[in-house]
Amino acid sequence: TTEPPQASTKQLFDNFVEFLKNQQNSIIQQIEETIEPNARFGCDAWGCFADNNNQEDTSGGQTRVLQNGEVIEKGACSFTLIRNGVLSAERAQTIRARQQQNDTKVLLQAGDRYAASALSMVLHSKSPHVPTFRSDVRVFLVESSSDHGSSSSSCAWMGGGADLTPYYLYQKDVRDFHNMYYNLCKTYNMSYAELKQNCDDYFYLPARQEHRGTGGIFFDDVEVTETSVNFCQQLTRTWMPSWLTIAKRRNKLPYTTLQKQWQKIRRGRYLEFNLLYNVRLNLFCSE
Repeated sequence: TTEPPQASTKQLFDNFVEFLKNQQNSIIQQIEETIEPNARFGCDAWGCFADNNNQEDTSGGQTRVLQNGEVIEKGACSFTLIRNGVLSAERAQTIRARQQQNDTKVLLQAGDRYAASALSMVLHSKSPHVPTFRSDVRVFLVESSSDHGSSSSSCAWMGGGADLTPYYLYQKDVRDFHNMYYNLCKTYNMSYAELKQNCDDYFYLPARQEHRGTGGIFFDDVEVTETSVNFCQQLTRTWMPSWLTIAKRRNKLPYTTLQKQWQKIRRGRYLEFNLLYNVRLNLFCSE
């Protein structure tokens, strides 16, 4: 029998973008139906996703935000798509350094075209017994021509993860959360220990010598293949089961004013990390 043809890097990118758009809707539906029946996510659409968009727009996104819900004090689930970007000399040099690490053969130069997409979310809870949840997946595609003529090729990388930031530590919650991502990694022959260590190392406040939360998994610069795309798809499907179970388990517990104040202090650490240390987020957004 003849094996089916392998999808090109560009096809894998486009298919994953379509998956992310659908997954954003699925996540919001799960939240509204299970824990927020009386609250709804708003929608701020821009670029090619806006109702009055310029037909020439090829980039855009949708930011979905919920505030003052029963469980979620403030949460966002955002989808972004950038097309027809042009690599700067600085970014081309950064990617070439990554190519050396990943043994990629495509030669990238300033002026090459790129596309990128991401689905990211953060859910800040009203109750200090319910942890904050953060997750994202992102993909970056560059279409290169070594002589900038008719012969072109492409390469792409993926990154992402999920992590938990409790305000009060419940061992069962942390174990259940990590077990879900351990089983996910095991299914795809990924090293859970390595991805967990990446998360612990990245979400760390060196000035305070403390971790932001209890971690999860985190990865970057993974080559886009059918296997890595499948892994990232399953990762996004794991986000809600890994957090919603905890939210429903802890949301009804009573809490005091002092416990709420402690939650605000710890949330300040969360903001501190994003402002000072979240380099990958800043680099992606700057594009």
